[in-house]
Amino acid sequence: MKWTSIWLREQATARAAEGLSALAYKGVDVVSSVVIMNRVEFAAETTWSFEVRDLETEAIPNGYDLILCRDALQHLPIVSALKSM
Repeated sequence: MKWTSIWLREQATARAAEGLSALAYKGVDVVSSVVIMNRVEFAAETTWSFEVRDLETEAIPNGYDLILCRDALQHLPIVSALKSM
């Protein structure tokens, strides 16, 4: 999550300079230990949240302006990966 956190912090700085509200971020992973690690590491980021979600069996909720998907779909069977999108 290193590049993502750098990018998110840059966006937060830019938004604050323009007087815009904070950027909300939701990180999702199927591995609960990764979610726990990110919750601890980024606890100071009050507009960031992390949850366990299985993209193969759970839909992505509506209401997002941007979805970054990295290191996920290649682990799914092709039919499941296409359904996830």
